[in-house]
Amino acid sequence: MAAATLAFVVKDSPFWAMPIVTANIIDAVVAGDSLSPVLVDGAAAAAVILLNLPANAVCVRNLSATVRDVGVSVRNELTHHLQELSIGFHYRLGASVTQSKVVRDVENVELMMQQTFAPVMSSVGVLVGACVVTSLRVPQFMAVFLLLVPLAALLVRWLRRRSHERNEAFRRQVEQLSSRVGEMASLTHITRAHGLESVAVSRVAASAQGVRDAGVHLDRLNGRFGALSWASYQTLGVLCLVLAASMSLTGTLNISAGEVVLLSTYFTILTNSVTNAFALAPIVTRGRESLRSIAEVLQDRDLEDNRGKSPRAIDPRSFDVRRRDVPVPR
Repeated sequence: MAAATLAFVVKDSPFWAMPIVTANIIDAVVAGDSLSPVLVDGAAAAAVILLNLPANAVCVRNLSATVRDVGVSVRNELTHHLQELSIGFHYRLGASVTQSKVVRDVENVELMMQQTFAPVMSSVGVLVGACVVTSLRVPQFMAVFLLLVPLAALLVRWLRRRSHERNEAFRRQVEQLSSRVGEMASLTHITRAHGLESVAVSRVAASAQGVRDAGVHLDRLNGRFGALSWASYQTLGVLCLVLAASMSLTGTLNISAGEVVLLSTYFTILTNSVTNAFALAPIVTRGRESLRSIAEVLQDRDLEDNRGKSPRAIDPRSFDVRRRDVPVPR
């Protein structure tokens, strides 16, 4: 994971390096400088962009190996623990729910790791790069950038508090549907023998409707959160641009035209990165709920002591097949 993180920092460096090049070129054009600084900045930008290709290959290779290894380890641990749990536990949980935990919940954890790594690392990299460059060139604007941190914390806290119950309810409904479908499949012959097909269908349909209702509530909550975060950051971005331009025009701060573009670009990139990272909050919440579901199995203490048992091989010579003439009653 350390190699993947380092490779990603190099791969993502154009996001915070390109605004510096753009600001230098704009200042050179406004000041009427020679062509040499522009060519130097262009060559530096090209070098940073070309580093993206090998760094991306290293990042993807190491990240994929790490995520897949975690998935295999969790599934192996789950399987081992399920073999130690009592028959009563398996009866209570059901085969379909067990399969859902081993397959679906672990897949959600892998998906959370894969889809959150890049946006979170990009947000951290842009935040650090923007703060360092801004503190060196326009330190007075550091306070504006730091407004994002408490706003981000408030938004994340609000989403987790509201979405925790909805995600748990959605997971319970999906597990219930999986259990009902497994029950219907295993009792098909009994259902048809007694003519209860409509009852089996209605039970599965009721569970499917419950999954639908819980999913709709969850989607509405996620949509409101996305709209709120986008509107908040776009408003701050406009205020940053207007404030930087006003200070440059009035002479309050010695800010060049290139630095106005630099600050505005940094703020736009930063807000987009943070917004994209927060858009993954539903995936993170769903992944955390899957981790909680996996922990329900791994932390259960309803175990059977199977130590000392050995597999018993069936000896075909121990069977004695005889023919018996059994009369059939008429």
